[in-house]
Amino acid sequence: MMIGLPGPLETALNLVCAGLFLLVLWRGRLIRTGRFLLPVLLSWLGLFVGLLFYIQHWLGARLVLSSSSVLLLLSYGFWFVQKPQKTRLDYLKMLLIASLALFGLSLGTPVRAALPTIKMLLAASYWGVLLDFVYVTYVRRSRPA
Repeated sequence: MMIGLPGPLETALNLVCAGLFLLVLWRGRLIRTGRFLLPVLLSWLGLFVGLLFYIQHWLGARLVLSSSSVLLLLSYGFWFVQKPQKTRLDYLKMLLIASLALFGLSLGTPVRAALPTIKMLLAASYWGVLLDFVYVTYVRRSRPA
């Protein structure tokens, strides 16, 4: 994720970012709602398996990547639409899911020209989710009445 850092420092920073992102997922409401949790988790799993298939150059990788990307976008999108109150963090999470689905679709289809732009959007939305979560949860304090 980081460019130009020494190996151990980059690895440590990536682990911290992954830990923060798991904290964002754990504190979210999707885990508490059972109706959309299974389709979202299955599509994440399909995206991960499709990415592994793609790295190994196995047959069916593009089909798995494309279908799981569409399923991820649709399942999380339906959950997002039905959520009654949306915050800035919710919109950033939706942007992250959409950019991840676009990344999977661009790997699964022959459209490669948009891949650098999608990778930048994916990185920007990832950092946006992490920074907004840390700000809202730990930095901004509610003022006493």
